[in-house]
Amino acid sequence: IETKQKILQANESVCLEGERVIAFATKNASIEQSENNLTFVGFMGIIDPPRPETFGAVKKCKSAGLKTIMITGDHPTTAYAIAKKLAIAKSKNEVLTGKELSKIIHNYSVFVFFTREQKLMIVNALKQNGNIVSMTGDGINDAPSIKTANIGVCMGITGTDVTKEVADVIISDDNFSTLVAAISEGRTIYQNITKTIIFLLSTNIVEVLGIFVTSLIMPEAVFLSPAQILFINLVTDSLPAFALGIEPAERDIMMMPPRNTHQTLLSGTTGWTILYQGFVQSLIVLVMFVLANYYFGTGIASTMSFMTICLMQIIHAVNCKTDKSIFKINIFKNKFFNFSFVVLFALILTIYFVPTLAILFSLSKLSGLQWLVISITSISIIPIVEIGK
Repeated sequence: IETKQKILQANESVCLEGERVIAFATKNASIEQSENNLTFVGFMGIIDPPRPETFGAVKKCKSAGLKTIMITGDHPTTAYAIAKKLAIAKSKNEVLTGKELSKIIHNYSVFVFFTREQKLMIVNALKQNGNIVSMTGDGINDAPSIKTANIGVCMGITGTDVTKEVADVIISDDNFSTLVAAISEGRTIYQNITKTIIFLLSTNIVEVLGIFVTSLIMPEAVFLSPAQILFINLVTDSLPAFALGIEPAERDIMMMPPRNTHQTLLSGTTGWTILYQGFVQSLIVLVMFVLANYYFGTGIASTMSFMTICLMQIIHAVNCKTDKSIFKINIFKNKFFNFSFVVLFALILTIYFVPTLAILFSLSKLSGLQWLVISITSISIIPIVEIGK
C-alpha cells in the first residue's frame, strides 16, 4: 500500500506539470493475458502544451466578458495544470469530472472524463441559464453538443465529416485564437451597423422635422427644394454611411461586455442617441433658417439650410465613428472615409459654383458672412455631441 501511494503521488506530480502520463509495467508471458499480476516499471510524461497564441486568446475572451470552458479526456490534475497556465481555472475546485455532473456546473471551468451525453447536458444546462453557448470540437462524440450549441464550431483539420456537417462554423487552422478573432470581427460588424443607423436616422430627422415645422409656421417659405432633398438622400447620406460600415475595430472592442440578447438594435442608448442628435441638428438648422429668412429672404435661407445640412452631415459622420470622444481615436484611420469626406466636399462646392447645377438645385449666391454662419453652424455639431457623449 505504501508503494502504491508513492506511485500515485509521483503520478500526481507529473500531472501537475501539465503532462499526460503513461504507466509502464511488465508481465511474464506465460501467465494468462489479462491486466492482472503486472509489475510496475515507471511513468513517462507526454507534454502537449497549448499553442502560444492561445494564452492571448483566452485573455481577450475574459476581458470581453466571455467565459472559456475546457472539456477534456485528460486526467483531472493534468487538465487543471493546463487550465491554470491558460488562466481558465484558478483552483482545483473549478475542475469537475463526469461522475460529479450532478453538482452545480456554473461553478466550474474545466470538465474531464465526460461522455457524449454529459457534454450535451453541459451545453443544455448553460443555455437554460440564459448563456449563449459556443461549442468547439472535432470528434464524432462532440457532434451532438456542437449541433445543440447556439454556435457550433468544428476544427477543420482534425474534424470528422459528421462534426463538420452539424457545425455552424469550421475553423480551417484548428486555432482557438481564430475563434476569438471571429468574435472580434462580429462585434465590429455589429458596432458599425449601429454607427451607420445612428448616422442615417439622426441626419434624416433634420429633413423631416425641418420640412414639417416650416410648413406649419412659415408656409410661404421653402425649406428645401425637391432637388436638394434628392441630393441629400442620394449623395450626402450614402457615402458616409458606406464609410462607417467599414470602420476598423475600436481598440477596446474585446473589453466590452457582451450585449443583452433580448435588446433590439435601437434599445438602450442607441435610440436615445438618435433622438438627441437628430433633435439637436434639427434645432440648429431651423433656428438658422428662421433668422436667415428674416434677414436675407427665402432664397438665401433655403440655400443656407441646404449647405448647412450637407456640411453638418459630413462632420456629424465623424461623431458617429465612436460612442466615445472623437479626440480619443484616430479619425483618419479609415481611408475610405477620408476619401468620401473629400469627394462630398468637392461635390457640394461643384453644385454651388457651376451655374447650371446651381440653377438645377435652386441655389442662391451667398456672401462671406453667410458662408461663415454656415461653417460655424455646421461645426457646432461636434462640441454639442461631445457634451452629450
